[in-house]
Amino acid sequence: PFLHPGDSRHIFDVMCKNCGHVTYFNKQRVCRDEMFVRGVERGGGTEICELDLNCGNCGAVLKVKVDCGGYR
Repeated sequence: PFLHPGDSRHIFDVMCKNCGHVTYFNKQRVCRDEMFVRGVERGGGTEICELDLNCGNCGAVLKVKVDCGGYR
């Protein structure tokens, strides 16, 4: 899932509760794309975003909280 070795710090994984598949996402993409962001909590210099992402295997909606501080 990595384009460049330096990108690994931007990658996070999510396991699907529906099928157990692990899908990898890039914060640089999903934190900037407004269609994924459901809500934002700010506090202590962090920006915790609630994202609706899709499982790469079964397509189920994965509701994920991610620290998007510095990516938006």
